[in-house]
Amino acid sequence: MLSSRLLTEILTTFLEPKTNTKITTYALKYNLQDIAIGNSKSERINNIVYYFLKNKENPEISDISFELIKELIDKEVCYLKESQMYEVEIKSFEDTYPLIFKLLKQDGLAIIDNELKYHVPQSVNIPLSKEEIFVLLDKYKFTTPLGHLRQAMSNHENGKWASANSQLRTYVESLFHEMAESIYGEVHIKSIKSDHLKKAELSKTNPPIFDTSLNEWDTGNSTGFINGFWKRLHPEGSHPGLSDIDDSTFRLHLVLIVTANILKRFDEYIKTKTS
Repeated sequence: MLSSRLLTEILTTFLEPKTNTKITTYALKYNLQDIAIGNSKSERINNIVYYFLKNKENPEISDISFELIKELIDKEVCYLKESQMYEVEIKSFEDTYPLIFKLLKQDGLAIIDNELKYHVPQSVNIPLSKEEIFVLLDKYKFTTPLGHLRQAMSNHENGKWASANSQLRTYVESLFHEMAESIYGEVHIKSIKSDHLKKAELSKTNPPIFDTSLNEWDTGNSTGFINGFWKRLHPEGSHPGLSDIDDSTFRLHLVLIVTANILKRFDEYIKTKTS
């Protein structure tokens, strides 16, 4: 969630100077028309900030707050960059707005490639797993899982934690189902009503894709590693101590590591059957 000071500084700096008509346009675009009300522009801006902070636990409203400040920041970055082509005196965003730049960093944000993004430390980057995943998804024409994964990564990059988490779950589920359909046939897998039992088919291959000897799958008690992995992608209730960015980043990298390994096993299995 964006801090109150960052929201206030950005909206006051970039939105309040605009005309009331333009503020209304933004309000309509982000479904804030019933929030952006008041007798002055400053009152309208304060009501928007208060609304965002009051609903900070609501993922959809948190996404809206990020999208709004992202649009305002990105437009200003673009304006400064274009202006620098004609006026050497024009400063960078960091030099022009040092306080906002500092507050962005404190909230884990950065301007990367002229665009506002959440900045994930390079120490947790795992490019190799991503490369393996994309190569194998393309190789086996798993276009639906690929689409969900790309969307999850894009949402994560743009700070849309709830949307990223949702797409990660859909990616994993569609990937496992398409693997099973590729092996057993679409008719057979779709005849199995339980999603749990559809996944269980991947523990029956030889060699197994979900290896029961490594405690990866348990059809009965659902205590295997893959069972637990799937449950971790579907937590319920609040989780004190977990920030949105930390939890979503953990899920993203967990999904990349696990599915990269499973895809490699699937690839080896297919090779043994076609050799």
